[in-house]
Amino acid sequence: MTEAGGRDHIGAGISKVATLRRSAVCAFVRLADETLIWFTVAFGYGCLAYFGLAREPAWVTLVVWTAIPGIAVVVCRRDATLIRFACIVGFAVCIGVVWTKLRSDLLDAPMLDCRHGPATVE
Repeated sequence: MTEAGGRDHIGAGISKVATLRRSAVCAFVRLADETLIWFTVAFGYGCLAYFGLAREPAWVTLVVWTAIPGIAVVVCRRDATLIRFACIVGFAVCIGVVWTKLRSDLLDAPMLDCRHGPATVE
């Protein structure tokens, strides 16, 4: 193999990598266009669902319930099916619940003690 032939081979490999990279970016943009609107809707539903819970969930429970659809999204990433869409939406709902729990735990607002009794508004 001559030096010029070796360079041609390397150049062809680089162009194949560039083509693969370009197609991966296009696939990512297409996926983002298809699911971004539903991801934000599902995220908002997760935030809303947090306040509808009877009691506040533990962090361990939230991590497990968020990891399950997150792993499912990774496993189904090559499928262009309704299953992948359902996994993404489920993951977004769980992220919304986790985000709302985090925000409510970090909220540093003044609270009344129990000993104050009822408050009157003038």
